[in-house]
Amino acid sequence: IRYSKQADLTGTSIRLEMSSDLVVWQKNSNEIFITQSESLNEEGLVDIVMRSSTPLSGSQYLRLKIEKVANP
Repeated sequence: IRYSKQADLTGTSIRLEMSSDLVVWQKNSNEIFITQSESLNEEGLVDIVMRSSTPLSGSQYLRLKIEKVANP
């Protein structure tokens, strides 16, 4: 999966989640998917490429869960 985010993004959590049925979402998908690369593009955004660390079987759905993080 490839996505872009603002380089100076703070106070936000971006997490990759996976589901086989679109009902139950596995929230620890970051253990299954590893960041392959992060690079700054010409628009000033960070391009992030993630890939599975193991082969996936069957149909899998992915989503990016973006949440505001409370300041401590």
